[in-house]
Amino acid sequence: MNSDAGAGALEQFTILAKSAKGNACVALIQQVLSTRKIVVFGELLAMPNLEALRGSEHEPYLRLLEIFAYGTYADYQRQRGTLPPLTPPQLRKLQQLTLVTLAQKHESIPYAVLFRELDIDGDVRELEDLIIESIYMGVLTGRLDQRGGLFRIKGAIGRDVRLEDIDGMMDKLQKWVANAETLLTSLEQRMSEIHDKRCELDQQRQDYKEKLQHAKAHPVRGVRGGGGGAGGFGGLDDDDMESFLTAGASGGRRKLASEGRYKRKGVREPMSRMRNK
Repeated sequence: MNSDAGAGALEQFTILAKSAKGNACVALIQQVLSTRKIVVFGELLAMPNLEALRGSEHEPYLRLLEIFAYGTYADYQRQRGTLPPLTPPQLRKLQQLTLVTLAQKHESIPYAVLFRELDIDGDVRELEDLIIESIYMGVLTGRLDQRGGLFRIKGAIGRDVRLEDIDGMMDKLQKWVANAETLLTSLEQRMSEIHDKRCELDQQRQDYKEKLQHAKAHPVRGVRGGGGGAGGFGGLDDDDMESFLTAGASGGRRKLASEGRYKRKGVREPMSRMRNK
């Protein structure tokens, strides 16, 4: 639905409400409730001439307008004995506004719940037509899950808010802000820890590289190789060299021997190990 068109239509009725009184206000309310494009009513409810209906014989029409602004079809049913009857377009509109209210509270709504809240007697086609029409109106978005019997919500328009509900909304917003700040602090702390760990690992990698280059340039005494390879280390490749440096010369040599790398790489096995055999 074009929100500008709805706002323009509401503005016209608001202008008319400035001079309407009594029966004229009743007729104006009936027109507003039957106009498909108008789905918010706060500006109209704020008009003094409509508020003047409270306490008069026309008050039921003011209360009906308030239900369209803030309530649901279930609210109308509970008070229908004291309220004017709904025309078919008004009934359809109130059902659609009820859908909006439900969509604001749930991510998905079972068909069984919609049947109850909208007073539809189990007719799936009627329910789905109502949902599709509401989507085309632009009051909500979502998709029908016919297999699961669900209406999955993506979004919905905002409805009018009572003045007495504003404090509760502020409390919810403040709690949301507090939770968001707590989450942000936790994420920043985690990011800092990850950054520190990354720096530590980078430094370790750099230290290993420097040790490896130094070992290649300055062979360790007592290690006999086959003459090939950098710095007199015979068949030791870079991975073996890193293990050698990390564990120490003797520890690294024992590790290489235990993995059977001497014969595989052409490095002479120590005499002590040959005697043990």
